[in-house]
This record gives sequence, structure tokens and C-alpha cells, in this order.
Amino acid sequence: MSLILVCFLGTMVHADPRADLASPSQSERDKAAANIQKTYKASPQAQWSKALAAVTVGDSYQKVVKELQPFHGEIVLAGGDLGMEGIYYQLDDTWALICTFEDKKNTTKPGKLMMVRLVQHIRTVDVEPAPKFTGLWTTYYANGVKRLSAHFKNGTPAGEQIFYNSDGSIESRINL
Repeated sequence: MSLILVCFLGTMVHADPRADLASPSQSERDKAAANIQKTYKASPQAQWSKALAAVTVGDSYQKVVKELQPFHGEIVLAGGDLGMEGIYYQLDDTWALICTFEDKKNTTKPGKLMMVRLVQHIRTVDVEPAPKFTGLWTTYYANGVKRLSAHFKNGTPAGEQIFYNSDGSIESRINL
């Protein structure tokens, strides 16, 4: 019994690196990212073939959302332009469905599904700095790669901001 108790307490002491990516502590996020990079494995694309098959061109937005519910994903981006509406439906830390709907003018509801694609889209783990934070703030993707390195002064972005792609390459730089 005491051995089980010691093991149980031991597991409580060690944090989950994935959860630590959302920590308000920069050092905890940095440690978690380093651990995740060593062990991260993308989920296989084939595991999401059922999600892709669950929706069909011509389905309504409401039907698409209903059909995707069993997969326990989340809509991480919705919007539209150029006569189309779209959603990113993040399935796990690696894969998302992009669903594009016709844009019905003068209505708040998107039209019928025009296209659906399964894409590799690494989830971002965004964490806002404390209101008066000053220093370098870094956030990460779920694979442990940097997403953003941003300088802040009194809670406001100031100086260089570097945005990264999920493979670690630089997406863009801005100076504020």
C-alpha cells in the first residue's frame, strides 16, 4: 500500500508537458517545449479518414458541425471573404479539416459546403502575458516549436516580434 501511495504521489509531482505549454510561467513553457520536441510524434493522417468522410459537398453548415461533433475537435478559425465562408476544424494537435462554404449574401448563415480538405495544421498554444509584463514572451505550437517571440514593456508589445511556422522557420518579423 505504501509503495502505491509513493508512486501515486510521484506522478502528481511531474507535470504534463503539453499542459505546461499553457503555463503563465515562461520557464515552465520553455521546459515543456524542450521535452515535447524530444518526444512529439504527429498523429497519422489515416486516423481522420472517418472525419473527412462524415461530411459531403453540398451539406449545410449546421450539418457539417453536427457530423463533426463525435470527433471532439474545435472550430479554431471561422470567417470568409471572396464570396466564401470557411472554418478550420482542429481535430487534434496535428490535423484540421478546412471546410469552405458558399457565402449567402444578406444572411448570417453560410451556404452549402463547397470543399473540404484534411490538412496538417499544428495547434497553437497561445498564452497572454500578465497585464504589466516586461520582457521576452514566447509561445509555442503543440509540437514544442516556437510560435511567437515577442518583446513587451508594461504589458504592451514593444520592439521585435518574431512569428514562426510550425517547422521552426520564420514566418514574419515586425518591429513595434
